[in-house]
Amino acid sequence: MPDHALTMPASTIRSGPLPGDDTAVPARQAGSRPGQREGEAAAGTTVKDVIRVATRAYSHRGVRGVRTYLHINCGCRIGSTLKGTYGTMDEARRTANELVNGTGDHYRVCSKSGLVKAQVLDRPVRHFEDTVSAAASTFNGAGVRDGDVVVVASEGVVAVVIGTAVIAITTTLGSLKALGTSARTFRDGLYAEVVDRAAAEARKIRAAVDPLHAAPAIEESEAAEPAPAAQELAPFVRRPGPAGPTPARRGRRP
Repeated sequence: MPDHALTMPASTIRSGPLPGDDTAVPARQAGSRPGQREGEAAAGTTVKDVIRVATRAYSHRGVRGVRTYLHINCGCRIGSTLKGTYGTMDEARRTANELVNGTGDHYRVCSKSGLVKAQVLDRPVRHFEDTVSAAASTFNGAGVRDGDVVVVASEGVVAVVIGTAVIAITTTLGSLKALGTSARTFRDGLYAEVVDRAAAEARKIRAAVDPLHAAPAIEESEAAEPAPAAQELAPFVRRPGPAGPTPARRGRRP
């Protein structure tokens, strides 16, 4: 069976690992398109998402088969060993359907896959009147989802949603939760672009970003090189020639 790497729409329901997968065979993975380096699209632009797929043979209670799993910014053991990525969602959906066509099965998303940044960064910023409402926004029907940016201007609070937790990135928390580590580096930087977006919203309402979540300071440029020697600065200055015998001074005849 040919291998392919692909992406998935965020609306796809994630399935858990196969139950009783006692004799699962290591996954076979699709390579990226020829000439495409990992993390780059064909045009040379940076791809925010690393989206891969592996076909996995399994055996459970005498039943053998093959299942296809998508790994989207995935932190699982199999996903971390794969290479290559697809750049568009349409391309990935077509390839996924080709893999399962005629098998009577459907492709699945690994339960440890992360958010799809390309979709998350296009969603609007969510505004709330107070942090109590913001804290409940992921489970009260408000529609706030993983990767959203939440702003409570009245309390000077800006937050990012990680999973179902609304995490404040500002020094003021209100009724929101704090994260013990940097949200920027959490899960190998999966939320870095989301935190950048939240920090920009914090600047709009003049809220201070917690140093734990702030962008690293830009390193100062290296010190200027020492000035070159004088002879290098003035290449056209006549240099003294080699020392030679001093000509005798002619004296006056008596």
